[in-house]
Amino acid sequence: MFYSANFNGMTVIKSDLFDKYGIAHMFSTVKDTKRKTVNGVNFGFREGFPYEETVDSYKKVADYFGVNFEKITKAAQTHTDHIEKITKNRIGMGISKETDFNDTDGIYTIEKNAPLCVFTADCVPVLIADKNNRAVCAVHSGWRGTEKKITEKAVKIFTGELNIPLEDIICAIGPCISKCCFEVSGEVADVFEGYENASVYKPNGKYNLDLKKINTDILLNAGIPKENIDVCELCTMCDNELFYSYRRDGEKTGRLGNFIMR
Repeated sequence: MFYSANFNGMTVIKSDLFDKYGIAHMFSTVKDTKRKTVNGVNFGFREGFPYEETVDSYKKVADYFGVNFEKITKAAQTHTDHIEKITKNRIGMGISKETDFNDTDGIYTIEKNAPLCVFTADCVPVLIADKNNRAVCAVHSGWRGTEKKITEKAVKIFTGELNIPLEDIICAIGPCISKCCFEVSGEVADVFEGYENASVYKPNGKYNLDLKKINTDILLNAGIPKENIDVCELCTMCDNELFYSYRRDGEKTGRLGNFIMR
């Protein structure tokens, strides 16, 4: 189950499944009662959002995790299924120093006190952790990443390279666009025809696609126990008071940050 919490004026979304095992994490919202500007909390370095304000957002997250700002590492997202390991020399890349990896939609680490970040504005953020806190992973899964089963790939890294049993892996599917709002073409819907009840046909010839269910099914099919998967019911497109939404607001919208730390 997910719930909202407040940190120094900033509203964040959290998973009680991750809390149960002491996994440090957060899914951001636009809200910060202590922010003095008209812009909401934003994690994308983009036009319309002053650079200093975006850096301040990351610094506030660093305070939330109790680490220095330079410890946060961000993926270089391009809707791929590529996942990179964040080693000690890569900590801080994408935020405070230049990255040496591109086209990366998932990052994982066994390093401590090094928050990982993927940002979203409708796509599916998936945080993955070991119950015993030996490793953490942050994944950005739009429909293209979902088609490529990027979350399954992350699970295989945990069970293969990191030797973590499936029963010890927990997953939190965070706020994203829900089935009620995610309208796609028949061509896109056909990509996911193998998933039961994944889409609904509409009179206008389009389909509504359920990326939350599809990603849940991918994790279940990868062997993750149902009780180890927490799914947020909030819809980024429906709730304009809490979330940015590319579908609702277009390219000008900000970016939500989704963070996890070992």
